[in-house]
Amino acid sequence: MPFTINIRCARIGIWMLLASPYFAGCSAKTDLGPDHMTGILSKAETLPESGEQKIMFLDSSFRKIDKPTALDRIRYYSFKTSHFGRTQDYMKGLIYADSIISLTEEYAGNSEMARWLASAYLSKGNFFLLMGRYDECLFYFAQGRQIMLEKAPDNCKSSGYLGQIANALFAQRHYQAAASYYLQACTEDTLCYENEFVKFTYKQSNLDNVGICYSRLNMWDSASVFYDSTLKIIHDNEYRFPRRAEYMQIAKAVVWGNQAGYFTHLGKYNLAESLYIKSTKIIPVDDSKFAQTLRLDFAELYRIKGDTNKEVSVLNEVGNSLKRLPGDQLLQRYYLAMAQYHERQNEKGKSNIYLNQYALLSDSIHKRDELFRTMDVNAQLDNRYQKALNENLEKDNKLKKIYIVAFALLAVLSVVIFSLLFINHRKTNLLNRKLDLEAERERISKELHDDLGSSLTSMQILAKKLMASSGEQHQEILNNIVNITDGSIDQMGEIIWMLNDTTGSLGGLIAHLRAYMADYIQTTGLQLSLDFKNNCKEDCHLSNAQRRNLLLVFKEIFHNVVKHARATEFSLDCTSEDQSIYFVAHDNGIGLSPNDPGAGRGIGHIKTRIEDIGGNVLFHSHSGVEIKISIPKIPRK
Repeated sequence: MPFTINIRCARIGIWMLLASPYFAGCSAKTDLGPDHMTGILSKAETLPESGEQKIMFLDSSFRKIDKPTALDRIRYYSFKTSHFGRTQDYMKGLIYADSIISLTEEYAGNSEMARWLASAYLSKGNFFLLMGRYDECLFYFAQGRQIMLEKAPDNCKSSGYLGQIANALFAQRHYQAAASYYLQACTEDTLCYENEFVKFTYKQSNLDNVGICYSRLNMWDSASVFYDSTLKIIHDNEYRFPRRAEYMQIAKAVVWGNQAGYFTHLGKYNLAESLYIKSTKIIPVDDSKFAQTLRLDFAELYRIKGDTNKEVSVLNEVGNSLKRLPGDQLLQRYYLAMAQYHERQNEKGKSNIYLNQYALLSDSIHKRDELFRTMDVNAQLDNRYQKALNENLEKDNKLKKIYIVAFALLAVLSVVIFSLLFINHRKTNLLNRKLDLEAERERISKELHDDLGSSLTSMQILAKKLMASSGEQHQEILNNIVNITDGSIDQMGEIIWMLNDTTGSLGGLIAHLRAYMADYIQTTGLQLSLDFKNNCKEDCHLSNAQRRNLLLVFKEIFHNVVKHARATEFSLDCTSEDQSIYFVAHDNGIGLSPNDPGAGRGIGHIKTRIEDIGGNVLFHSHSGVEIKISIPKIPRK
């Protein structure tokens, strides 16, 4: 019997790989949004396996989904891939497999999505295998294997891969090796899926495939054992999947067709015929290549029995089917069977026509398949996998070099930017300091001109009066000169302190005030105790304007206490918070007098100076005078 690439259980086995993601998707765990397909697929399972009803329902239902998620699309495309694989429309099947790849590559880091991606690659490989495009077939098998090994779940490193390698080995007629892979796939492939129906289909179809391999090796007893095992598994599981009754019938029909070949070999032709009849009633001739292969085997049985009428009837049925669903290797078998039939009928002309067609097709198939049949598939895949690893390693190295260069450039750019910012910051600080210095110079110049200049002018006028006055006026003029001189010395001390206090700190101001007041008390002999408390957690920075105004304000307060309060105690407390600095000045004197015009002018001066630096001041007259001042805190330059 001429070789055919189609495994005889293709209707159930080969395309189970393509259908498995569609089934397994019902239990896949991903974060790709809401799931709209579970209900649709559940409903689809109740529809007949054969015909277009199921695919039409899926198409219609999918179009009604308002905003299908990536997972919805993947499961829909997986179903379509399986459908076009079964109907042998390989080009359409490739389109939908490519659609799955495009969608899943974005999520390849997710192990579940990696399995979808790997399955799509393996599906493409199987399409190219059946199309006789072996180099492309091995390329996509290698791609699927690489993804499975690197990205799939730990318990799912061989999903579909073992079965596909077995298919390739079967196509090379390496039946013993193929049987070994199918047996491995019975166990290992089922680990990848939570869906119990998928596990069942994998196991029963791969067991049947083992039986087919042994049939090709003429190990008929071993083949029969696996056929019986397959039927037993189907019978034992039928009750578990009541909605899959039609599928179960087709699965049994496939095994019956395979068993018919076994009984033909044993010479039990009537038993074989009854099995062929049961099988062909369930599986339509246009259903798949398996259905055509089944009928070619059936025609061969009638040839052996000498029933030429039934033989040619079955062959004609196959010939009509091949016009609608062509396959070169099945045509090869068909041409040879028809040539032999017409030769037995002494119809040499017709026989020669079919023989010529058979010879032309055989040459074409031989040229195409000769190299593939001598390949070591596993070695080829190992080489391709190693090549892919090397390419990925090379890409990683290039990417690392790019990252290193980019990082170095970024580091240099960061240093340059930081340097520019630092230089700009220094220039800004220098400019600010220069502006502050200019402002301070202007202030000092103004004070020297206004305050000290005015004092010196006054002393000049008094000196002239002293020169022109009589003796009794001398003492009064001299007293005025002394007072003016004291005030000038005081003002000069303030200017000198402002120039010497380069830190601009709150602590420096408090220390200066304490020294000034203590010296004043000691010089005048006042009975007045001082209490200064600085409760600030940090030494706050003061601007020049703040230092100047606070100094004058607290001196004003102190002089009011000395001249008017009759106090024996004076205190100054200082605290700070996130945004403000607070001062509380308190004396135990007689309090504020509403009839004292001097006190009123002093309060006005204090308010004006505090408001000039953005602060607030409150006065309380109770058991003396309490003055509360708050000013904004400024950051250090």
